[in-house]
Amino acid sequence: MAYTSLYRKYRPSTFDEVIGQGAVVRILRNMVSADNIAHAYLFTGTRGTGKTSVARIFAKAVNCMHPVDGSPCCQCEACKSFAAGTMDYVELDAASNNSVDDIRALRESVKYPPSDPAIRYKVYIIDEVHQLSTAAFNAFLKTLEEPPAYCIFILATTEVQKLPQTILSRCLRFDFRSVSQEDLANHVAHIYDKESVKYEQEALWAIAQAGFGSVRDTLSVADTCMSASDGNVTYAKVLDVLGASDPTLIADIVESILQGNLAKALAQVEKNLSMGKNVAVLTKDVTKYIRDLLIVKSDEKANEYLKLPATAWDRAQGIAKAIDSVSLVRALDIFSGLDGNMRLAASPRTVLENAIARTATLSGTELTDLSARISGVERKVGEVDKRIAEGIKVVQASAIPVQEAGSIAPEQAQKSVEDEEVSMAELTAVDDPFASPEEVADPIRTTPDDYMSVKATSIKFKGNLLTALRERKLFILCNIVDSSYIVVRDGEVTFNVDDSNDVNYLEGKREMLETTTADILKNKYKLVFKFAPPKQKEEDFFSTLAQIVGAEKITKK
Repeated sequence: MAYTSLYRKYRPSTFDEVIGQGAVVRILRNMVSADNIAHAYLFTGTRGTGKTSVARIFAKAVNCMHPVDGSPCCQCEACKSFAAGTMDYVELDAASNNSVDDIRALRESVKYPPSDPAIRYKVYIIDEVHQLSTAAFNAFLKTLEEPPAYCIFILATTEVQKLPQTILSRCLRFDFRSVSQEDLANHVAHIYDKESVKYEQEALWAIAQAGFGSVRDTLSVADTCMSASDGNVTYAKVLDVLGASDPTLIADIVESILQGNLAKALAQVEKNLSMGKNVAVLTKDVTKYIRDLLIVKSDEKANEYLKLPATAWDRAQGIAKAIDSVSLVRALDIFSGLDGNMRLAASPRTVLENAIARTATLSGTELTDLSARISGVERKVGEVDKRIAEGIKVVQASAIPVQEAGSIAPEQAQKSVEDEEVSMAELTAVDDPFASPEEVADPIRTTPDDYMSVKATSIKFKGNLLTALRERKLFILCNIVDSSYIVVRDGEVTFNVDDSNDVNYLEGKREMLETTTADILKNKYKLVFKFAPPKQKEEDFFSTLAQIVGAEKITKK
C-alpha cells in the first residue's frame, strides 16, 4: 500500500480531533445542535490552521442524522455517503476555477436539490476564494446572497483583505488563529505514540517551532524527522533535518558579538559556515537567539514558553544577565532588518559580517557610557550657551588652587591670566570656568587625573542607573535622577537636586536606590540627597569664578 503523509493520514474527521481552534469549533457545534444553520460562511486564517478540514467536518455535521454534541457520528448513511464521495458535496479550488464561466456553472448546479435522500444540504466549499476575478465575484453575489434553502456555501481564504466588502457582508466570518507550540508539540507526540516512534521532548518543541503555528507544516517536518531518525527522533537529528545551526555555536557567536569581541565572533561565523550552513539560516538563528535573550532578561519564567533545553536555558540566562537591555534591543534592531538586505545583496555573507561588526563596535556597558557622556556634554554646552545669552563674559584662567584663591591679590590674578599660557589639561573642577554650576558649587579638590576619573565614574553610574530605572518603568524617579548632578567619590553617591520635594521623593526610594547602586557599582555606597537651589548655585558659580579670574574680569548684564 502506498505511504500516506502524516498530515493526510491524521486529518481530523470530527470536531473533537481539531486542535487549537476552540472558539470556532464551539460555535459551529452549537449551530449544528440548535439546527441554526446559515447559508454562507467565511473561514479565514493562515495556512495549515484547519480551515478546509473544519469545513469538511461541518459539511458532514449539518447532514448527519445522529450528530454527537454537534459533531458528525461518522456512522449514519449521510456520513458514509460523504466519506465515499457524493455529488452533493463540492470542493472548488478558486485558484484554478476563477473565471465567470466557472461561477456560471456553479450557479447552474445550485438549481438542483440534493440527489441523495439522506442528504439535507448541498455544501459548496470554495478554497482560496480571494483568487476569484472581479467579474466572477460580481457574478457570484446574487447566488451567495439568496441561495436555495438546501444550499450552504463555505468560503476559505488566507488573504481576507482581498475580498470585496459585498462578499464579506453576506457571510458569517470565522477567524482561525495560529496553533500554539504547546498544542502542536502535544499533537506530534500523540501521532508518534500511534506510530510507535520514540522521541525526545526537546525534539518535539523544535518541530513545533519549525511549524510556525501551522499544523500541516508541523506534521510535514515531523514526517521528515521520523523518516530520518530510524524510530528515535532526537533533538540533534531534528536540527540536522531543519538545517539549523548548533545552539551552542549560536550562543557562542551571540555572546562574542555582545561582548564586543569582533575577531572571535567572525571566527565563529567562519566555523559555522564551513560546516555547510546557509548564511540566511545562520542569520535567522542569530536573530532568534538575540530575541530569546531579550525575553529571558525581562522574564525569569520565559522558559515556560521558549521551551529551551536545560543546558541552553542556563547558558541564555548567563549571557542575558551580563548584557544590558539597551545593547540587546540595539542588536535585535540591526539583525531583524537583514533578511530583506540579503535578498538584494551580491554577497549575503558580507551583509551578515557587517551587521556583526556594527553590533560589536558598541556593546554592553560601553553603549550606556556613551549615552551618559553625550547627555553630560549636551548639558555643559547648554550651560555655556545660557551664560553667553545672559551677557556674562567668561574668560579662561590659569590653574589657581582653591585653598589659596582668597589670599591672592586681584593684580596677581590678573597678571597670571594675561601672562601665562593656560593648559586645559591642568584645570580641575573649580578651575574650569566652563564647568556646570553644580560642579563649581561642589568641586572635586583632587589632581586633574583623579578628577577626570571621578567624573567619568559619576557619568557612567548615572547612565547605568537611568537604564535600570527605565527597565523598571520608574519614570518619575528617572526624571529626577536625570536632572540631578551626581558625584560618586569616597564611598558616597551625592544627588544634587534643585527641588526640596525631590529630596523627599528620593528619601522615600532610598532602599531601592541603595540596592540598585550596590548592583551597579558592585559595592555598598552611602547615598546623600542634597538640596541645591538654582539661585544659590548661581551665586556660588560667580563667587568661585571671581576668585579664579578676578572680579574685574566678569561683567553681568
